[in-house]
Amino acid sequence: MSRRSRQVDPAYLPAVKSALQQNGYRTQQALAKALQCSRDTVGKFFRGDRIDFSYFVDICEKLGMEWQNIVFRERNIRHNLPAPTYNAFVGREKEKTDLLKYLSPDHAAPIITIDGIGGVGKTTLAIEVAYQCLEASQRNLPNTPTFDAIIFTSAKLQKLFPTGILPTSQKQRNLSDIFREIASTLKDDTIITEATPEEVLHSVHKSLDKQRTLLLVDNLETVDDKENVLSFLVDLPRTVKSIITTREQKSIYVNIRLTSLPEAESLQLIQQELEVKKDDTICLTEDKQRQLYKATDGIPIVIVYAIGRLANSRSFETVLHDLQSAEGDVAHFIFSQHAISLRGQATHKILMALAIFRDPPVRDALKAVAGLQTKSIFTFQNALEHLQQISLVIQSRDDRYSQSKDSRYNILPITRSYIQAEIDADPDFENGARQRWVEWYLNFAKKAGGVDWGPTESGYFQLREEWGNLIDVIEWCAGQNDYRNVTNFWQHLHERAYGYGYWRERIRWIEWLIEQAELRDDWVTFLEMATSASWSYIRRYSPENSRKARDLLTRAWELRNYGDLKVQDFIAHNIAQLHIVQEEYNEARTWLDTQEQIIRDADMKNRYRIRRLITVSYSRAEIFFLEQQYDQANQLFQEVKSQAIEIEWHRYSNYAQNWLADIAIIKGKLDEAEKLLNRGLPVAEKNNLKRRIVCYQISYARLEKAKGNLEKARQWAEQALDGFNQLGMAREAEGVQSLLTRLR
Repeated sequence: MSRRSRQVDPAYLPAVKSALQQNGYRTQQALAKALQCSRDTVGKFFRGDRIDFSYFVDICEKLGMEWQNIVFRERNIRHNLPAPTYNAFVGREKEKTDLLKYLSPDHAAPIITIDGIGGVGKTTLAIEVAYQCLEASQRNLPNTPTFDAIIFTSAKLQKLFPTGILPTSQKQRNLSDIFREIASTLKDDTIITEATPEEVLHSVHKSLDKQRTLLLVDNLETVDDKENVLSFLVDLPRTVKSIITTREQKSIYVNIRLTSLPEAESLQLIQQELEVKKDDTICLTEDKQRQLYKATDGIPIVIVYAIGRLANSRSFETVLHDLQSAEGDVAHFIFSQHAISLRGQATHKILMALAIFRDPPVRDALKAVAGLQTKSIFTFQNALEHLQQISLVIQSRDDRYSQSKDSRYNILPITRSYIQAEIDADPDFENGARQRWVEWYLNFAKKAGGVDWGPTESGYFQLREEWGNLIDVIEWCAGQNDYRNVTNFWQHLHERAYGYGYWRERIRWIEWLIEQAELRDDWVTFLEMATSASWSYIRRYSPENSRKARDLLTRAWELRNYGDLKVQDFIAHNIAQLHIVQEEYNEARTWLDTQEQIIRDADMKNRYRIRRLITVSYSRAEIFFLEQQYDQANQLFQEVKSQAIEIEWHRYSNYAQNWLADIAIIKGKLDEAEKLLNRGLPVAEKNNLKRRIVCYQISYARLEKAKGNLEKARQWAEQALDGFNQLGMAREAEGVQSLLTRLR
């Protein structure tokens, strides 16, 4: 607002409203016409809003009032707030609202703590709200807390600028410094002339008791006598509200925890800083702005630093490198103070262990990898909580873990390079931690993986939540040429990986294991891997994949005697499947006969033998369906479903139910088909059988088409198309695309 603007003192508003008609103006519009100004300007005058000084004087003359007598005069509020370092405050609307609510005299809490990692905007938020309170206090504005004095003290040792880290020129490092700042701001010399500490404290209390005061204590973690300062703040008169900012998580009464800015607000801050610089040489596309957001983790001070570096003629690539450097200014400003002090302690081991995980780990995994298994749970938990308190570790809020009862812990990506440098300096710790990491996930794979039988909901959620870490462990083992452990992981996870749709990772492991098995003349493992690889290639059918599957299966059959009959069972089954997808049904039946004979000759437990025979019947039923012999297909799929339910093999009973629904649609039994689909899809979704989910979706599309509901049919088909494309099932995707063309 212009310095030449003025407003009516709220106490005089009734008088000016009465003066309107007393001076012959029936309405505000009439007065505006007489003054040749807008109706809005006159309306603001009578509401007590600020208007241009010249109009303010003219209106007063028309109303017969001396403007000096009715003008609002701002209160003189004593304060020492530093000038804002930002052009416009971005984001944090909820936090601002909460802070203003806590500062209200109606809220009981005398101390509000703002905590978070360095550079996240704690001081900026406190100063922004303090300035809002200052304006409200000066102008008697409603709905905002008002104070008679606002005092800012800071123990901040250094600040981060684009040119580097610079020490602060003024700081209050102890309680005596804070007393002097209070005395200076309130212009009360009696505070610093008292002889003893007790007398000084009494004088401070006496002075603060005279007015409502907002006291800000910035960077509490670097205050020399924190406990004395906290004791002082807790015992202050009720006329005082205090805001503490700190990197250490401290909830004395109420606290506001700041984390990184969300993407939208980070991008807004980036754009604002670019506008402030007004530097034509800085050209950041939307893509580069998003890269910068990810590199800065949405930490405001790092965003401002990065744009400043660009303005100092640094290239975009150089700035990104600087942000990720363990030796850079950002790392030292945010982390070095704490990280150095933690070395040799359990906290340091936890911090280094966290950097090994790709995704946030559960507490048990973190404790094991940190090498703290022999420590009590209380020792470990205290160390973990300390890292949270100093904002180096955060509890994950990722939606992927919504089904988990276990807490997960994470570090900001921007910290990884710094912590990795700590790991590099301690190779003994890293070697031990990596071994414990592999061991923990191998034990996890044994429990959560294996052969699927019953409902797999809990197993799915466990694997989904740990999948990123599992992939990382397996690929690290492969990078270390650890053939034994990659093979062990494969044995426990390959069936789940297939069922849950992790096909790309599955193929990557298989191809590595095939190559390594050949190098080691490990033909038993080669047979297992070649068979598994051929299955994935068959499911992701294409001429190239068909060739790969044929070559692998031909070689596997030639080498079949290196494996037992269980392995030969799978080879024969996959050869039959390859002939089915190539529409060579007689050849497929021949191989199914071979498979069935192998199963009957093999040494298997009865339940597992029935399971394998079910796969033979399932494939025969599939051939009947493809040959349009629907009655025979229906009969066999009914048998498959019943047998699968009997041995609690729920995945195959769900598969068979889907085929039965398709047959019912073809036969025009739409109600029966709908019931089958309505029962089957939720089971597939609950257990995350990704391929089967998509198959159910295309069945729903066919059902709705048969019922004449073309729009619903299109919606189901579009979902199925997305699913097949994601799974890499090009042949099925082409079929769905053909259906969509007909539906249009």
